[in-house]
Amino acid sequence: KLPPAGVASFRTLLEVIKRPMIRVALLVVVLVASGHFAGFTYIRPFLEKVPALDIETISLVLLAYGIGGFFGN
Repeated sequence: KLPPAGVASFRTLLEVIKRPMIRVALLVVVLVASGHFAGFTYIRPFLEKVPALDIETISLVLLAYGIGGFFGN
């Protein structure tokens, strides 16, 4: 077990966020998560019109999409 190097404070968090690579990583995480959940907005209307699926099938497709997103992360 490693001993703690010091006490982490809010100031420490701000110092970490000031690093350019950390900012890029956080931006990527936010964009990927936003894109994943924004996809739900457009999937249902698409599935109703293009392949003309019924609501029960759309529910199963959205369930599979959600499960895939869960295990994909």
